[in-house]
Amino acid sequence: MVQERWLPRCTSRKDAQLKESSFKTSTQQKLAVAIVFVFISLAIAAHLGLGTSAHQKVDFSKARLVPSAIHWLGTDQLGRDVFHRIIQATKSSVTVAFIAAALATTLSLLFGIWSNFDKKGFSPFVTILESLIVNTPFVLLVVALKEVMPQNHLSMGLALGSLTWMTGFRWIHSATHKILQTQYVEAAQFMGANRMRIFSKHLMPNLIPIVFIQFGITFALAIKYEAVLSFLGLGPDPGSFVSWGTMLQDGRHEILAGIWWPTVSSGACLTLIVLCVYTLVDAARKKTNSQL
Repeated sequence: MVQERWLPRCTSRKDAQLKESSFKTSTQQKLAVAIVFVFISLAIAAHLGLGTSAHQKVDFSKARLVPSAIHWLGTDQLGRDVFHRIIQATKSSVTVAFIAAALATTLSLLFGIWSNFDKKGFSPFVTILESLIVNTPFVLLVVALKEVMPQNHLSMGLALGSLTWMTGFRWIHSATHKILQTQYVEAAQFMGANRMRIFSKHLMPNLIPIVFIQFGITFALAIKYEAVLSFLGLGPDPGSFVSWGTMLQDGRHEILAGIWWPTVSSGACLTLIVLCVYTLVDAARKKTNSQL
């Protein structure tokens, strides 16, 4: 009788904890969506001309100003407005990441599906190509591509995309193999369905969640890679393009003198967008797994 008396109370407490956890998760996801939307909006605004000239304006009389109502994030050692440089850096990072994620996701999708349909010819080729890229030092590949490609956002995005498709390829290859082994696909093949119909009717609807997850992961990775490469001087021409990596490079000595705002602001933006993208990817992955 005691156990029966306490059972409703324990159940209601557990339900309350689940609701509280669900509310926190939902709030985090909404906040992540809002933050990513802000960064993408800043990138689009920068492409439309916001802060294009202001971030390059040098004024030594305004060097190292602390954040204020006039300069929201202060100025750097050359008197350039840090907020406007953040906007331009957002444009660089988001543009490179979008190009890289789009290319890597496309290659993963094409290679993952095609290698299942052509196991004798194309599949060994992709396996060899994947092994070559994985076993070659990443920085060496980037330096080699940098020597033969112009130093701009498009080239950096294409370079990163061509070097980050392997993980997505494995996921899509494995998922495609499982889908092709299902009874309804085998029945469709027995009824004479061609590859295009199988692709559009059965493969793509089941692969779309994986494609979105792959895009998000590659997007976040590309932002980190671009920042690291720009910090090392291997990114787009720093004289023409500003990125979070170049801002970290420019401010790493200044922070020792107490000029913290250029470094902290760029580092915070980099950390924030990557964290938010991973939050959304994790939510999409959990939802996909719950539906399988």
